[in-house]
Amino acid sequence: MKINLKLGDFMKNNKKDNILYIIFAFLGTLPALFLNIFPILFWGISLFFMILLCLSLGTFGIFIIIAMIITVIISAVYIFGGK
Repeated sequence: MKINLKLGDFMKNNKKDNILYIIFAFLGTLPALFLNIFPILFWGISLFFMILLCLSLGTFGIFIIIAMIITVIISAVYIFGGK
């Protein structure tokens, strides 16, 4: 079975799908926008939900949080530690 698609074929089907493509394309750019403009807010929200997810795992999640903290400390020492 051979599918012969040209650029823009998916935009010719109907208007409803075209609007959805545009909306989802815009929504797909939002993480990059927040990452560039509001990095503290973006990473803060991500970290909050990551900690909630880890705590929902119980004891194993606590070990994951401890590992994340150790990783951040080691990374900070490596990046900001000078001679």
